[in-house]
Amino acid sequence: VLLRPWDQRVLEVAHPLRAAGVRPGDSRRSVEQRCPHARFLLAAEARYQQAHQQLESALSAFCTRIETDGLGKFFIAVTAIVRTFRSETALATAVAQQTRFETQLPATTAIAGDKFTAAHAALQARPARAIPAGKQAAFLAALPLTALPEPPPEMLRRLHLFGISTLGEFAR
Repeated sequence: VLLRPWDQRVLEVAHPLRAAGVRPGDSRRSVEQRCPHARFLLAAEARYQQAHQQLESALSAFCTRIETDGLGKFFIAVTAIVRTFRSETALATAVAQQTRFETQLPATTAIAGDKFTAAHAALQARPARAIPAGKQAAFLAALPLTALPEPPPEMLRRLHLFGISTLGEFAR
């Protein structure tokens, strides 16, 4: 768990803890109560901001429309440039390699038809992944319901009672 030093609030969470319900903005104390095994790191925000700017600069080689989704997380429109690569996976690999080369930071890249699918594909990318058009539903089907943005706990509880635990089961 990455914490802001000045208020001990969560900035970022490793995926397993996110699945346990830990979210950015949570207090250190609440995380310790829910996940006593969690490890905590204090953020060096100035360094993170600098790295974020470096990543954005590296991405500008591929696109001028860059949208940030938090520190180190970006969405870029690749509709125009994708045609210059042999495949979407090749473009995703090139973006990951370029950002790693310019920033010396590990990077994962995913291409999909929508931001939600791309964000979840990037979590599974090693280092790059593309979800072809028409395959988003199949990719998302296996994800747990906690992949939804801020799902209401009562909804999750009720769906669990019906044996529904994945997005695919929920969609059916």
